[in-house]
Amino acid sequence: MPLPYVKPLDGHPEVIAVLKEADEVEVSTFGSWWHADFSYLEEPPVYSILHAKELPPKGGDTLFADMCAAYDALSEGMKRLLDPMKVMHSGFVYGTGAVYDGGRSQTRGIVISKGHPEADVERAHPLVRIHPPTGRKALFASPTYTTRLEGMTEYESKPILDFLYRHFARPELTLRQRWQPGDLLMWDNRAVVHLAVNDYDGYRRLLHRTTAGHERPYGVGG
Repeated sequence: MPLPYVKPLDGHPEVIAVLKEADEVEVSTFGSWWHADFSYLEEPPVYSILHAKELPPKGGDTLFADMCAAYDALSEGMKRLLDPMKVMHSGFVYGTGAVYDGGRSQTRGIVISKGHPEADVERAHPLVRIHPPTGRKALFASPTYTTRLEGMTEYESKPILDFLYRHFARPELTLRQRWQPGDLLMWDNRAVVHLAVNDYDGYRRLLHRTTAGHERPYGVGG
């Protein structure tokens, strides 16, 4: 599926070049915070695929967290609290406020369009979604696109969301992909979040990424 706000490869509208050049030092990299790809869409992608083309001699790994296992590892009381909740997702990182971001500059290799009012719209998805192939419950929130819990302010939501972010990043719930040239990795975006480790300043890294399918998340109550 074509993705909004990110320029694809010429002639390949579904493929993004995830590129950081060797001379780009102390810059933000694409996907360097935990996220499920484009979760703020009404129907987020189902599958994501990364293909390793050029790699640094060390570093540049990608971390993945199992959101079904993360849900299973919660206490019964926490599960009862979270099951009926909805969480707000937004593409605000591409929105009107993003053009004034005073943080690190973005890598040149990924052309991202910012300043879009429609990206600032919040969309409610279940905090605990059902993973259709297995029927298991999976957490569906991340610090990149999640803004707050439905019906709560950001300040009120922060303790619960921060707990969940720390929880799913525990080592026993994560996998670390140490890339080798030519590796092709595919994952289920409905049950996994990931981040790119930005620890290879001074080296070129190029991966090609695409996404497939789209599906509206549904929770315990539908």
